[in-house]
Amino acid sequence: QTRHGKAVIVLDIREGDAMVNYLHHELFHLLDDKLVFDAIIREDAMYSEEEWQKLNPEGFEYAESTFVLPDEIYNEEYDVWFIDMYSRTMAREDRARIMEYAMTGDYNMFISAPHRQAKLEYLNKCIRDSFDTFGWPEKTVWEETLETSYGY
Repeated sequence: QTRHGKAVIVLDIREGDAMVNYLHHELFHLLDDKLVFDAIIREDAMYSEEEWQKLNPEGFEYAESTFVLPDEIYNEEYDVWFIDMYSRTMAREDRARIMEYAMTGDYNMFISAPHRQAKLEYLNKCIRDSFDTFGWPEKTVWEETLETSYGY
């Protein structure tokens, strides 16, 4: 949640190893907000919601809810496009799940999943476009995950 211009992230330390995933997921929401904001203020920004939607199956619409899910969201053909059912609820959750697995180096989520690879590749390019990357390594953890999933 964001309150008074400050992001509030609450994590349960009893989650053990899963806490790393949750932390990456929640922190990516902040990066995602930056991508969205950058697209508003820069006409030449690489990121756009329209371009993100093109990375999904034709006709797919996010549920825009985590409580009321339409029957079509359970379509098994979507399994190769999304990490899990939660990814189908909202675009921002889809992006956060992609980056959560990329940040933990779980390339298995991307091997034989070219649609997920395309999403991660798009996010990689958008992040490099939106942020000052001076001092960053040539390849970040999430970029290395993508390369590993391609079999490089």
